[in-house]
Amino acid sequence: MQFYNRLTGQTRKEMPTRLLLGQWQIHSETETATVNAVPLSPPSRLYIFPDTGKRCSIRVLDESRKEQSFPDWQIPSDLLLESLGFFAGTLDKLDKLSGNLWEKWVNTSPLVHDIGKTIRPQRLEELLERHIGHIEEICHRPRTYLKMETDRLPVSRVQRISPHATEFLSAHTEDWEKRTFRNVRPKRVLCLIREDLLDIYENKVTARLIDHLLEYLQKRIIEVKALKRELEQADDFSKDTQKIHWRNRNRICSLWGEQFQAGSALKTADKTLKLLKQLQYKLRGLLDTELYRAIPKQATVGNTLKRTNILIDDRHYRYVDRLWQAWMPWKRGHTQTPQQIFETYKQGFKGFEAFCLLLISRALTGNGTTNDRGLEFEADDLLCLQPDGSIQFHSPRGSITLRWQHDGTILLEADKIKHLKLIPLMLPLTATEDANVINPILDEFRSACSENQNCPVIILYPGTEDERQKLPQLLQQQINSLKKPLAVLPVSPLDILSVERIARAIQWWLYSQYCQIYPFTIEEPIHPSLLEENSWIIQEGRHYKLLCSPKPEDQVDFDNRLSKLINQAKARGSQAKGELLELQNLNSFPARTEERFKPLLTCPTCYKKSDRLEPLDSQCFRCDCKSGNDDCGTEWGTRICRKCSERYPYIKLSDSGILNSWYDRQVGSVDRIFGRNVLAIPCRSDKDTKSFICPACGACS
Repeated sequence: MQFYNRLTGQTRKEMPTRLLLGQWQIHSETETATVNAVPLSPPSRLYIFPDTGKRCSIRVLDESRKEQSFPDWQIPSDLLLESLGFFAGTLDKLDKLSGNLWEKWVNTSPLVHDIGKTIRPQRLEELLERHIGHIEEICHRPRTYLKMETDRLPVSRVQRISPHATEFLSAHTEDWEKRTFRNVRPKRVLCLIREDLLDIYENKVTARLIDHLLEYLQKRIIEVKALKRELEQADDFSKDTQKIHWRNRNRICSLWGEQFQAGSALKTADKTLKLLKQLQYKLRGLLDTELYRAIPKQATVGNTLKRTNILIDDRHYRYVDRLWQAWMPWKRGHTQTPQQIFETYKQGFKGFEAFCLLLISRALTGNGTTNDRGLEFEADDLLCLQPDGSIQFHSPRGSITLRWQHDGTILLEADKIKHLKLIPLMLPLTATEDANVINPILDEFRSACSENQNCPVIILYPGTEDERQKLPQLLQQQINSLKKPLAVLPVSPLDILSVERIARAIQWWLYSQYCQIYPFTIEEPIHPSLLEENSWIIQEGRHYKLLCSPKPEDQVDFDNRLSKLINQAKARGSQAKGELLELQNLNSFPARTEERFKPLLTCPTCYKKSDRLEPLDSQCFRCDCKSGNDDCGTEWGTRICRKCSERYPYIKLSDSGILNSWYDRQVGSVDRIFGRNVLAIPCRSDKDTKSFICPACGACS
């Protein structure tokens, strides 16, 4: 058995001392092993994940057991696991269908499934709202068990004298106050004391029911808050038309419109959240009552109640029984056997891989509507969607091959540029607010990325905006960044901007590399006369550099000159055989040059071809999309930073109103305002709407 590190691609025989959820896999080729009390049959590949005790326990035949624990913050929420399980199930269902799998796949919404059902009040909540008055009545006026005890008390405090008081007093002279000629005046008397005993079975059930309901309400509040935040994101896009670029707004509204009307769903979520908080407030108020304080915390009640007369017939206690029975289905759903937990996590990991694959798929091709065309790629027909498979994409900018590898990572390959590796890591990185915990993890990520020199790496983790906003701003930038050498991006079914974030990452991967190799260098020999009066190709030493795509008239001129040179070489006969071969190899040179410039000449926002590439100094260039009647007015190209002299790609949108109002310094606002239609981030200045932040040094240039 070996432990495989998905970040570095290396294996080891010893169990790692520190576990990060999603980083390590178990590879068992021949050994029979038991993981978290569940047997595995070889060969098997499995993620390392916790059991109910938040520990991972591995036992191999004839070896001692290996154990490591996971901290609380690494445990994914039930809502996240349930949502990711939906994507795994969708993928399995598609593989059993026939027809165009791709169309069915990209039309799957990358948002929380069945959100409308989750944000509505559940049966238990409605029942609790109707009957919580009975629980309050019980806590304030509980039933008790009457208990009589005997004790010696001062005469002034005695209410009921014990039948044995005279005998006891005659035998205890220390309780006499004064002795007279006829009798004894007592100082203390043996009396009967009535005690109301609250610690009865029915009251224990009531106290434990309050605890269970508070636990249930807390989890429901967290779920509804997360979904409400997603609804608010969608609602902001439909209302805030002045501060969000219209292309990004149309895509997000199209995505959200596939499932819901954000406004009505948001009202439902608000109403449900208000109800949950009211119920929680009322139940917390009962924690200070005499009944609750009288029941010991360690007093437990079995899941199946004893049907006592009080729980059946009492006009208040009978609703305790009803609420308990309504709570039990939720409890059973959250109490799982080791095998069920094993399957839940297994589906969760596969679901997160499938979810990231869906994000990449929709980023490349869109969902087929006019509002969402993706990055203008088209996918070939699919036979299956499973690990170790590949998908081919085509566009005017070239072809991309997507490979879903056996370890769950996703590789994007394109011609003449480095590949892009995306690692879905189901680690809820921002579930902790402790920077001392997050920073060492980021250092480990950086170390792993530095070992992958062959291709850039992006780590994808499940995280929500609410979690990120609780962190320091500098840390927020590090966990939502495309900077080298560490690129870390949050994606989640609870974040409506996940598709835009992935699309911008792919856009950056394509344009940054295509722009960095401009001007294109060729080594094939070119006759000097073909370079005369030629502005699109120049010679530098033994090499030639292509500055721009040749215009039609330039191509005609080049072909005419080349034809003359070929005829002259043919006339010289065998003496010019080598020269003739070199000239004939240039027959399609202008067409090949035009094809090579297509990735740079394709507008990154409307995807139309431009013929306006302008070479600039320092190996930079600029293009704009201003052809036809429906101009988008986008400008793109490369600039050089005045501070660090690094070249970087940029996209400048024509919507000056958006640029003039670009003051939002909140981390992640780039995704919300511009989405995929931006590379280098525009400078946040009311005086400068033409400069960009250098991704290398952070200077505005």
